[in-house]
Amino acid sequence: MKSTHFWRNSAASVSVNPAVAVSVAQSKGVQQIRGEHLIRPDGTVESRFEEEDYRKRFTTGAILAEPLATGPGVQVKNSKLELKASATDATVRGGERVRLFLNVKLAKKMHVYAPGVQGYIPVEWKMIAGPADTSAAPQFPASKQLRLKAINEVVPAYLGEFAVTRDIVIPQPRDVEKLLSPAGEFTVEGTFRYQACDDKKCYIPEEIPLKWTFKYEKHDSTRVPADLQRKAPVPAAPRP
Repeated sequence: MKSTHFWRNSAASVSVNPAVAVSVAQSKGVQQIRGEHLIRPDGTVESRFEEEDYRKRFTTGAILAEPLATGPGVQVKNSKLELKASATDATVRGGERVRLFLNVKLAKKMHVYAPGVQGYIPVEWKMIAGPADTSAAPQFPASKQLRLKAINEVVPAYLGEFAVTRDIVIPQPRDVEKLLSPAGEFTVEGTFRYQACDDKKCYIPEEIPLKWTFKYEKHDSTRVPADLQRKAPVPAAPRP
């Protein structure tokens, strides 16, 4: 009974005034986790975005991609197709990676030829040299195999709706700031070339001019308050 009483009183005193010590491992300023990570609700990693150059970072919009594809662009509609150009971000900073989108909706019975087709004119997305780095190739979706009954031939083509993406990199601040308009904006331009065909004939190839206008914003260089800044650990005093 005395032993039980002793342990009951000891447990009560610990649960009322528990002493908890927490420590965080230090790595001398070296970041152990690189890049951005998209985390699932259960805490596991959905995808990882790591840049070779830390100055060229993916924006949040570029990581989430389609859900935020509402940025600046153009919209064109004619008898053959409807095209909407957009971007993941409307306001950008130097060194950021931004994703451009082309959403194409073809008219009924219309088709266009996919890249890689032989003997026909494929869709093509070109960029005009400008302030941003547009050297990355566009990413086209998988095409469908279309049978041309008139000549009994199967070719890669797009029907209905499809989307094409392309990543660009905003120049570093010292390069982009001298190219800004008085309103603090700059534009990225390109062209979309296609030849539309229906079940009876192919039409003259057409080219749609593309344009994205971005608002430039400087990086936030304000330091955090002094009481929140990370301090180097104070070495322990030597024992006497």
